Amino acid sequence: MVRGAATPTIVFEGGAGEWSTHWGDLPAQAATLGRTVVYDRAGLGWSDLAPRPRTCDVLARDLEALLRRLDVDGPLVLVAHSFGALVVRAFAAATSRPLAGVVLVDGYPETLPARLRATGIPDPEPSPYLLRVWALAARVGLLRVLDLAAAVGAWIDRRRGRTAPVAPHPLPPAALATLEAMSTDPRVLEGLARELADGTASDRIAARLPRRLAAPLRVLTSTAPIGPDDWVAPGVDRAAYNRIWVEAQADLVALASDVQQLLVTDSDHAVQLHRPDLVLGAIEQLEAEGLVS
Repeated sequence: MVRGAATPTIVFEGGAGEWSTHWGDLPAQAATLGRTVVYDRAGLGWSDLAPRPRTCDVLARDLEALLRRLDVDGPLVLVAHSFGALVVRAFAAATSRPLAGVVLVDGYPETLPARLRATGIPDPEPSPYLLRVWALAARVGLLRVLDLAAAVGAWIDRRRGRTAPVAPHPLPPAALATLEAMSTDPRVLEGLARELADGTASDRIAARLPRRLAAPLRVLTSTAPIGPDDWVAPGVDRAAYNRIWVEAQADLVALASDVQQLLVTDSDHAVQLHRPDLVLGAIEQLEAEGLVS
């Protein structure tokens, strides 16, 4: 989806398993600052599956092909959430396009797994094999049965007064319904499984990328990426994981000489949904400082 017509072109790159819906209204809001491009990587959202590998360098080549198809020229601002940080870093290393700035929205550093292993904390990401089991369950309709059972259980809990108030989701109801429906689509589950299966390879590729970005960098870091209501795998110490996540963000801050980091204390990992104003502010700051033209 392309909005706006002015420069720069602001490209939104989602995290692992994320597609355009996960950005909420942010691309539309950012269209006042330039032309915005938000898209679905292969196998996610409304895009067809693509064969492996789905490593960050391959995904970066897909992005380059997309921008050629859209006839995009002029300066780019790359806005990436989570795993998307690896994709835009690989893109920045390979492209000849002018880069006006990079905004990492709680970006994923490839050094995180080693930091977690050093402290004995399991990786909280779902296994690609488990995702494929879910995809099979979705194909035979089992997930619909489980959703129905969960809905009945929730209704019983409400009747018995056992449920606590739930904070409203930052996505509007229509977008949230789309997200929930597509999250159990076998194709989307397989698309995520392919990205996660190649995650270790993406980490290795990212470790070989240039240690400096040829563009100003803004880093937004959640101090609690695993929120109090988020599911965590057994054995994952929520507080310890969050601490290590923040420490690992220093590896992203070190990627540029012109860099600013903002610690976000009132959002979980989905900073782009809970605090879109901060993402817009980072882009606006690049413009105000004359770094985007």
